[in-house]
Amino acid sequence: MGINGLIVYLNKKVPEVIRPLGSLDSLGGKRLFIDCSMILRRSLHASIRTVLERLKFSHSGGSEPFVNVKLLRDDIMKYSVNPLLVLNKSLKEVDVKGGIDSTFVIGPLENNETNSKFKDLLYTNILDVKDKELLRRIREYLKGSTIYTFYPLLSHTDINDIANTLMNNYAKKCVEFCDSVDDFVLSDDTNAIAYGAPNVIRDYLGSKEPSVINHVEMLKALNMTRDQFIDFCILLGYKANVRIPEIGPERAYNIIKRYKSLEKFLESDLYQQLFKTKKATDLLSKYGMELGEFTNKFFNPEFRQELIKNVN
Repeated sequence: MGINGLIVYLNKKVPEVIRPLGSLDSLGGKRLFIDCSMILRRSLHASIRTVLERLKFSHSGGSEPFVNVKLLRDDIMKYSVNPLLVLNKSLKEVDVKGGIDSTFVIGPLENNETNSKFKDLLYTNILDVKDKELLRRIREYLKGSTIYTFYPLLSHTDINDIANTLMNNYAKKCVEFCDSVDDFVLSDDTNAIAYGAPNVIRDYLGSKEPSVINHVEMLKALNMTRDQFIDFCILLGYKANVRIPEIGPERAYNIIKRYKSLEKFLESDLYQQLFKTKKATDLLSKYGMELGEFTNKFFNPEFRQELIKNVN
């Protein structure tokens, strides 16, 4: 999740700003804020697959499957938190320059309740043991049914329990804690870069080599101001913001370099011309809006204000 195509574009345009992290010892004496939301989102789905497949394997197929939904839920939670516990252990083992001052930040996970597909009756929150249909649906899955989709939706109690397990802080986003150019955020969510985290560590728990992106170095390499980079991110697609047809990363970059700001681009003839294409007219028809209304809704100043974060 995050800014559409940002990392791919940085790799192509300014690959030198994506540097190998190396050893965790390099973070000795630094403050590190870990974005638990992205890690939990991935590990929860992986844990569901693991636990359900293990149950299916153990089911003989002859009798009604025995399922204890509370134990199943506990297993899913245990496996999903494990990557964070392993990471916490690794961070504590660093003793260079007094070690790493690490904080696990559990911001709000994606609210599935607002997603229309999760209102589908065939979607089931596997962590909701109070759901009277949960046991029956799991049993049908174990007997071979494929009509149900299980997803995890953590409650506030779940999040607090995880926070207590890690004995750390809770905040909307890691960047809120950063007040020094030497602070680091560990997150694969490119919103951390857009919000202005001084240094972002990516792919630490992934299959790729961990890397780090310094915000000031990135702006310098792109030859952009902080405000221009924010406008660039908005054009790429920020959160649920609708993208303008015919604008990919390269064109978005060139637009900001040419017009200097999003506001000036939105007032330009080019912006008007882009909405004469079939894709653009179809987009306006989809939302039932004129161009002015569309612009005010999806490219209003609130997006920039939310992304603004001073970087020294």
